[in-house]
Amino acid sequence: MARYDKHSTKAVTILAILVLIVTALGPLVAQSPDPRPAFPGQTKAPAAPASAAFQTQIVTARLNAPWSLAFLPDGTFLVTENGGTMRVVKADGSVAAPIEGVPGVRAVGAEGLHEVVLDPDFARSRMIYFTYLSPPVGEPAGAWPLENLYEKVWAAPLAERRTMKIGRERVARARLSDDAKRLESVDVIGEGVGERRMVVAPDDNLFISNTDRF
Repeated sequence: MARYDKHSTKAVTILAILVLIVTALGPLVAQSPDPRPAFPGQTKAPAAPASAAFQTQIVTARLNAPWSLAFLPDGTFLVTENGGTMRVVKADGSVAAPIEGVPGVRAVGAEGLHEVVLDPDFARSRMIYFTYLSPPVGEPAGAWPLENLYEKVWAAPLAERRTMKIGRERVARARLSDDAKRLESVDVIGEGVGERRMVVAPDDNLFISNTDRF
């Protein structure tokens, strides 16, 4: 009669469990290295480059909640501030006065003046694109009390929040004047919910990310 060995039985049980786990995960592991392309010609993203040493330098601390920047051909930076202003910053840290002609912006929490990108032909056209939250019709631009966002908006039911007129996210384009002191020919080209980040594709299409927080 075979002698009962609880240690041997426990080892066999653990081994059986491991075999079951490997068997279950086998197909997933086999699929992960070479997933099926979503369309003909699709390739894997390039491997991440080896990390390199970076040196961080503070250019200026004179901005109020900077949100986005674009590098101008002359080496200066076009910077948006969440509160609704746009400025030019030089590499030496000097900050210009707010650019004139920026549309009225409602600023509350993370909402306000957001992305700014240059048109691919900026050197000739001086055209820029930017996103921002505009106040409701008939209401003034500027800061909106943060407590309104929590007490009047987030405390309300979802269905009610969707009907509130807090403002409209807009995408606009404009010409930056030759002296970079004002926006000219401002034109709203899109309006919706949550327009934030933008990128101009090689075919000149403008791609805009959306973040619906309601």
